[in-house]
Amino acid sequence: MNRVAERYLNQTGFTLVEIMITVAIASLVMGGVYTSFISQQNTYVAQDQVVETQQSVRAVMNLMSREIRMANYAPMNGGGGISTALPTQLIFTAEVDNVGTQQTIQYSLYDAYADGDNDIGRTVGAAAVVPLAENIDALEFFYLDEDNNPTTTASEIKTIQISILARASRPDQNFYNTFEYFPASCPQPAPPAAANYTKVDGTGIDGTAWDLNPGTANNIAPNDNFRRRLLVTTVTLRN
Repeated sequence: MNRVAERYLNQTGFTLVEIMITVAIASLVMGGVYTSFISQQNTYVAQDQVVETQQSVRAVMNLMSREIRMANYAPMNGGGGISTALPTQLIFTAEVDNVGTQQTIQYSLYDAYADGDNDIGRTVGAAAVVPLAENIDALEFFYLDEDNNPTTTASEIKTIQISILARASRPDQNFYNTFEYFPASCPQPAPPAAANYTKVDGTGIDGTAWDLNPGTANNIAPNDNFRRRLLVTTVTLRN
């Protein structure tokens, strides 16, 4: 019996110092795992928002391109065509079937939900406007004649270049946006030329870039942390 008690008394466990060191190492490892997880989670969320933005813009661009291509197409009735050609608003009437049925379609930039964020809207005839894409920073219709010269005369328009600048629904605090975005009316100059960064709303065709930070030189600061995507498409009208 005494030999059994002596055997147990001679066994030693972990000291307090060893336990503290083990806990400290485990904490460092778990902290690194957590930091890595949060970083990857933020990256995933940011990329998911970018993909969502790209898909939304591409979907609305495909619809707009398909309908705008037919803006001057009226073989049955001979009427229709473009009636309003503004930088952020396009109205046209076209035949939509093989019996000559005509529809007047309008695309415009407006605030659909009164939340301060612009959206692209589509209106058919006298129906209410329907929002097609949300979180649109800028929209531009750039009109060209048959010689590819800019024009705003409806009867001269043969090509329309559509520029859409969309942003993610939420800001990414780890992203610093220092990019310039160039619509079709203001192609990006070759280095070292500098563009005139003066506007974001696209209300005129004057060869200026879309500046997300008006009044700040070269769009460097302040920064709103939003990721953005610009899509430009050229549509040749069907006669």
